[in-house]
Amino acid sequence: MIVCWFVFAIVEAREAARQSACKGRLAQLGLALENYHYVYGSFPPAYIADETGKPMHSWRVLLLPFFEQRDAYEDYDFNEPWNGPNNGKASTEQTAVTFRCPGHPYANELHLTDYVAVTGPKTVFTEGQSKSLSDIRDDTILLLEIPDSDIHWMEPRDLGIEDALKIAVSSRHPMGAAVLRANSSVVRIDPDTSEASLREMFSISRREDAQ
Repeated sequence: MIVCWFVFAIVEAREAARQSACKGRLAQLGLALENYHYVYGSFPPAYIADETGKPMHSWRVLLLPFFEQRDAYEDYDFNEPWNGPNNGKASTEQTAVTFRCPGHPYANELHLTDYVAVTGPKTVFTEGQSKSLSDIRDDTILLLEIPDSDIHWMEPRDLGIEDALKIAVSSRHPMGAAVLRANSSVVRIDPDTSEASLREMFSISRREDAQ
C-alpha cells in the first residue's frame, strides 16, 4: 500500500511539473507577443500572404526576434514559402522547442507546434487583420495548446473556431488544455466548459456586445 501511494505521488508530481512547464512555455510566447505589440502597436497577423492571398509565413516566425531567436529570423527567407529550400535552416532544435509542450513525448516530432492561434471572424487573429489590445477583451484567448498536432511551427496554419471548439477541451494533461489570454495570463480550460462559453472565450467581444 505504501509503495503504491509513493509511486502515485511520484507520477502526480511529474505531471504537475509537466503542466507547469507547459504553462511556462505559453507564458514565454505571451511575453514575445506583448513585446511585438509594444514595437508594432498590434499583435502579428495570423500569417503573411503573397499577392494571390496564399498564406506564406506564420505569426510564429514573426515572433522569433522577440525570444532571442534573431539568428533564426535572419536566416529565414521571406521571399520563398515557409517550406522553401532555404527556410529549413531556421528550423533548428533550439528554435522549434519554443513551440513545443515540454511534456510532449515524441522527440521525432520536434518541429511540430503544440501551440496555435484561433482564427476567424471576431477572433484576435482575423484573416488579413492585425488587432491591438484596445480591440480585445482581457480574457480573450490568444493561443491554445493542442494535442497530436500535425502543424510545423513555421507553417502558416492554425485552427479555425469550429476546429478549436473540438480540441479546446482535450489535452495531454488531465486538467485540460492550457490557453494564453490577452492579459498575458495562462489558464487551463475545464473539460466540461460549454461550447457557448468557449465561443465567447475565443471572441474579442462578449455575446451581449455583439448583439
